[in-house]
Amino acid sequence: MNTAPTSFAVTCRALAIDQGQLLICQQGQTHPFYCLPGGKLEVGETLEACLARELKEETGITAEIGKLLIINEWVSERDHRIEFFYWIKNASAFRTADLATASHGHELSELLFANPSDPDLDLRPEYLKAQFAQLAQQQEKFPTTHLLSS
Repeated sequence: MNTAPTSFAVTCRALAIDQGQLLICQQGQTHPFYCLPGGKLEVGETLEACLARELKEETGITAEIGKLLIINEWVSERDHRIEFFYWIKNASAFRTADLATASHGHELSELLFANPSDPDLDLRPEYLKAQFAQLAQQQEKFPTTHLLSS
């Protein structure tokens, strides 16, 4: 018997690539995987404003939001998410992020630049591993992609 997800959210995520590496984070101790920084859209907030707010709160860095590159939907037994992934123009600025001084830095247990092709890296969504080389090469010229994943 199928059960309906118990939560629904629209989220905005940062695609920040610097020196051939992708900015990733681990959200608290309960999530053993890595994902892209960002967060949930609030009622009345635009997508870009959501991402700018989330990145400022979690890292203390003011992001320069670029083009929308990926729209993704995923549904699990527990969650239903629609995610919007935006190019971050000033990715290198996030190398100086200090989670200890950011207002919501405590929400992240780790923030780092890494190579998503690393086979030991558990990155969500997984398709970013396959698309990373193309994303890094084309950057903001990457064609906007609409994906459905599980």
